[in-house]
Amino acid sequence: MGLGTMDDLRFATLLCTRLCHDLVGPVGAINNGLELLEEIGGEMPDDIVAMTRDSARATARRLEFFRAAFGLPSSAVDSFDGVRGLAEGMFAGEKVSLDWPAEAPAEEALGDGHGRVLLALILCGTEMLPRGGCIAIRFPPQVATSLDLDISGQVVTGADARARAFEGVMTAAEVSPRGVAPYVATRLAAAAGGRLTLAVLGPGRARVSLVLGNAPAS
Repeated sequence: MGLGTMDDLRFATLLCTRLCHDLVGPVGAINNGLELLEEIGGEMPDDIVAMTRDSARATARRLEFFRAAFGLPSSAVDSFDGVRGLAEGMFAGEKVSLDWPAEAPAEEALGDGHGRVLLALILCGTEMLPRGGCIAIRFPPQVATSLDLDISGQVVTGADARARAFEGVMTAAEVSPRGVAPYVATRLAAAAGGRLTLAVLGPGRARVSLVLGNAPAS
């Protein structure tokens, strides 16, 4: 069974597992902070206040990101500026940084569904950087037809599996909760009239390209 025919229930289970995994950390930190407050009684110490506040904000940012990337289509991802805000919020304080050039398009409208693809690809990029690194968004001269994500870090993992997902040759049985983002990105790109490629550029470097519409492959 290929990616295009994955059972709906299996897909929903994989995606739910992945999202819960990303949310359980900050939600757990909030719970720990409240439990400490209950044990201490009285005024909450500043460090516990800061931990609880930061965790709550991180949870809210992740929920906004996931809703825009994997939920129903939203105006939040109709422009590059909207996608950038969601991505920067999602990874604020994380070990993966986002390099979005100042000269990049801001209010320029994205094609139908392309913003969601870009968010899914950014998530894919973070998964490939277990020790941290950088995801650089690069806009070729023909920004209306393509864009690249340059992924770099001390260690880049999972390139082969993601390339197989983008090419549509990975079977549904091979997709794990950790690998569901490339599956979603591939499906979203196809629905939006685009396609994805992944190239390993050297040790610790890879490039994911989103080719939009009927643009020729590079």
